[in-house]
Amino acid sequence: MKTWITLLLIILCTFSSLTFAAVKGSSKTTVATLITYSQYGQGDVVFKLAAPEESCPDGYWMKKADPGFEANLSVLLSAYHAKSKVIARGHDDKVWAGSAGKYCLLYSIELYL
Repeated sequence: MKTWITLLLIILCTFSSLTFAAVKGSSKTTVATLITYSQYGQGDVVFKLAAPEESCPDGYWMKKADPGFEANLSVLLSAYHAKSKVIARGHDDKVWAGSAGKYCLLYSIELYL
């Protein structure tokens, strides 16, 4: 019985570490470019950072259908216009199909004043 519990714990730890390993974060930087698409992906938004993270060199993307899309877009617009710093985190294993570049699916964005 102890062997099964140990094995189950090892499997759970392995899967949880794989889940978190795909989320990569940028350094604190500014939003350099913000692009919205009316047709592609039914309203996809992509953005580039002034100092990109090496796992997401071209930037980040989000789908209009994503939970939190409106809030994230609001933060991005605020940061872009105020030239405030942000930290973006994204899934480097979920790249945007709208470009040959590597845009990571946005996980979270932090706004700094």
